[in-house]
Amino acid sequence: MALIKCPECDKEISDKASVCPSCGCPIHEGGVENDSESKKVKTKNKHIIFMACICIAVIFVVIIGVIIGKKVKTDKTDGKNAAEDIQKETYRKATDLLLSGKYDEAKEMFETIADYQDVEIILEQISWESKTFVCIDQLKSLLKSPDSLVIYDVYYFGSEVREDAKLDDEAIAGFQELFSDDEPGAVCMIHYGATNTMGGMTDSAAFFVYDKNNKKYVFYGSTNTLDEDEATDEEENIVFLYNTMLENFVIVGDVDVNRINSILKSGVYVNVHIVE
Repeated sequence: MALIKCPECDKEISDKASVCPSCGCPIHEGGVENDSESKKVKTKNKHIIFMACICIAVIFVVIIGVIIGKKVKTDKTDGKNAAEDIQKETYRKATDLLLSGKYDEAKEMFETIADYQDVEIILEQISWESKTFVCIDQLKSLLKSPDSLVIYDVYYFGSEVREDAKLDDEAIAGFQELFSDDEPGAVCMIHYGATNTMGGMTDSAAFFVYDKNNKKYVFYGSTNTLDEDEATDEEENIVFLYNTMLENFVIVGDVDVNRINSILKSGVYVNVHIVE
């Protein structure tokens, strides 16, 4: 038997006693010290349970957040993919129209997706290519074998002179009559090839200037050779003009020559007019 102190009167009593003989204070089974230890264990267990509940709550919140985040991301991705699919299909349809020589319709469709891929460049090319086909229609009417026409290069020159121009101001001034003050006003030069009477391909060039009264490009002159030694007196002027324009004037227009030849080869274009 061991002696312990009563928690009320502090008298020594037997650790087997159920109550204190002096003050009647009940004594728990196992003694006061054991009861105190039990309280510590219970407190510790409550703390562990509390922390566990907090951890579970945090994990739950994180899981819900991840699920919601994934759904939002998925919705955004699906929306973005749907928009891109629409743009892609519009681009395809507009390109088909363009390759059919339907420049007006193609332009309207491309304008709905102006920020997509290279559409900004294509819209600019549409304007110049439509002008080119107006010139090509006139050029084909001059050829003995119009279906053999192949375009090598197309240049549009503005009246602005290049910084490295080789002609002096007086000589440059002589060319100004070729340019119109009205839009587009540029001089069109087409470098092309076509079957000649001998069955071979020529290396030719044709010039077209803008007629502001009729608001269209008109034929100015051509040469069936770019070799000055082979050119006739009339052709020499065009050969000179060809070289002079390339060396002295700024190019203002841009076209896709491959697309022009593809349209020519298919023969699908009809009466293309200038698209501004």
